[in-house]
Amino acid sequence: MSVLSTCAVSSCGFPASASFENRELCRAHFISACYQRLEQYSRQFLQHEHWHTSSPERLLGTLTQMINQATTLGLTSGDLSSLQQAQLLDILFTAGNLVKNVRRSVRRCISIPLKLRYEVTGHNWTEESKTLEVSKHGASLESRLPIVRGEMMTVERVDNHRVAQAAVRWQRRKPDGSQMLGIEFVGSGDFWEFGKTQTGILAGSLNPSFSSNK
Repeated sequence: MSVLSTCAVSSCGFPASASFENRELCRAHFISACYQRLEQYSRQFLQHEHWHTSSPERLLGTLTQMINQATTLGLTSGDLSSLQQAQLLDILFTAGNLVKNVRRSVRRCISIPLKLRYEVTGHNWTEESKTLEVSKHGASLESRLPIVRGEMMTVERVDNHRVAQAAVRWQRRKPDGSQMLGIEFVGSGDFWEFGKTQTGILAGSLNPSFSSNK
């Protein structure tokens, strides 16, 4: 970045201090741009829209660039105001937490046959279903079980009969009466076998039990 370059915001004539998303920005506009992205990504996670982001790698890249630029700005600028110092620290903290969440939530669109079991006092329901997307710690799927957020279900893989307990973390009702569920496993270990290279989820195309949605 040229020392003489100015902020890419047309109404701003201040020197550029950071590079973010292919733009050279002054401190104030860099901080503003970071907060806009952090608000967008935080909202996606709160509303579970991160399941539908087209590229986790791109999101991680943006957050990593944000962290790197904020760190450099904090270390090399000797005249930051107390407010700017606090804002950069807040950006680093929030972006760092989001990076952890993104890495935890990296998912793959793949259909894995499942048997779902839901039990409450005096009632037992069993249903066959398939995953829509999977992550290391859970999955999204469609279901007609009368289960609500916070309740537990038993999940069994049809291909290898592995069984795990899962909690419903979010749900969305559909017009046809079914609902989309986001589940998180409780102490299941590597349920999808992410760690395996030949028979696990990362090699789904090699396993006839898996059919990719991509």
